[in-house]
Amino acid sequence: MGPGRRRRGAGRRTRTTRRAVSHPERRARLHTDLARAHVLRHEPEPAIARLLAAYQHAPGEVRDRTSIRSIAVELVQQHRHVPGARELAALL
Repeated sequence: MGPGRRRRGAGRRTRTTRRAVSHPERRARLHTDLARAHVLRHEPEPAIARLLAAYQHAPGEVRDRTSIRSIAVELVQQHRHVPGARELAALL
């Protein structure tokens, strides 16, 4: 393949099947990744909802991972009145 040519299928969206995210940690990681995306888009409410969902699947993914915990703490501090913020603060 020459420069500038793309591999067939490269860059296409991948489908996430239920089987692909069958382990609780993987499901939690999916939610934390989506939470990060919401933070980057300045959408605190869905970000908090995703972190709460991640906590339901694997609490350690939210509590023990420093990068995710710092995102959660920052969300709670900056957006106290967003639905779910107090619940997330209590879990941390």
